[in-house]
Amino acid sequence: LLLLLFSSQLFSECVLVPLSLKERVDASTLIVEGIVKARQSKWTPDGSMIVTVNTIDIAKVYKGQHLLTNTSVDIVTLGGQVGLKAVKVEPELELEIGQVGLFLLVIKDNQW
Repeated sequence: LLLLLFSSQLFSECVLVPLSLKERVDASTLIVEGIVKARQSKWTPDGSMIVTVNTIDIAKVYKGQHLLTNTSVDIVTLGGQVGLKAVKVEPELELEIGQVGLFLLVIKDNQW
């Protein structure tokens, strides 16, 4: 039993692979600086997960200008709270309204 507990802990720690800044920049399709203006948690269309949509007002674009059609972008993160139901996902980005940041993003279609 102890071996099983130890093995599952090792497995969970091996899921994360650290990337250098260069690798993160290369993998990003859009890099922006901005401020979090809104947050809304909601259920995915199939009702299997809660996600939080963070709306970022863009102040500066460093990569991917041609991909933008608005002055804001929505960053969807796993987890959140809807009514009395909540999902906590770790590690996962947690943003707060008013927070300023540099966001290295990969654009995906809504693939809930």
